[in-house]
Amino acid sequence: YSGPQKLTVVGNPFRNEIKLHFARVPEGKVKAALFNTSGARVFSEEYAGSDVISVMPDNGNKLSVGTYILKVYADRKVYTQKVIKRK
Repeated sequence: YSGPQKLTVVGNPFRNEIKLHFARVPEGKVKAALFNTSGARVFSEEYAGSDVISVMPDNGNKLSVGTYILKVYADRKVYTQKVIKRK
């Protein structure tokens, strides 16, 4: 795939894991950050570039059920997606 980078978020609503599916492998590292509706960052992690990345924001963090904003930084762009944490 040589077109523009595209990101698909799989697993929304999520329980423990969100999968990031990129149209092509991002250059360099990928950073995922999760923010609550007040704007506070509740999770942040960097990953090696891959076309599929598993993000586990609730891995011991005990996130409350509710709405969050997922920001993914890849290829010098920021992708923003509303995600919902479920029981």
